[in-house]
Amino acid sequence: MLKLLTAEPISAEAFAPFGQVIFPMPDGTPYGPHDAQLHLSNGIPRLYLMTLTAKGRRFDRITRHQRSTQCLGALNGRSWWIAVAPPGAATEPEVSQIRAFRFPATVLLTWLLVHGTLAPILKGTPSASITLN
Repeated sequence: MLKLLTAEPISAEAFAPFGQVIFPMPDGTPYGPHDAQLHLSNGIPRLYLMTLTAKGRRFDRITRHQRSTQCLGALNGRSWWIAVAPPGAATEPEVSQIRAFRFPATVLLTWLLVHGTLAPILKGTPSASITLN
């Protein structure tokens, strides 16, 4: 089933059903709800640099992260697009619930447990991101 998604600009409110948008903050800011709320107790967390190549803007699968939250941030100063599905137990989310967002390289995204995500979509040359899951 083909569904056309229009990417929304990222905002804390629009992304709330899927997770958090972590905006830059001054060093020394006390810990609070603006920090990433992570669930990493189901195993050893993995922090790595992921290299992505442009694959176009079509996709036919989405990954469910069943055991931990995930954080993602761009490193090359480039905006990305990402498709996400809300948390749920189903292996495959309802197509009607998948949304797309455009996010700048100045934010981190965290997803709620059992969310669905597609690797970031980008144009042009390979790009790097930092990923924690």
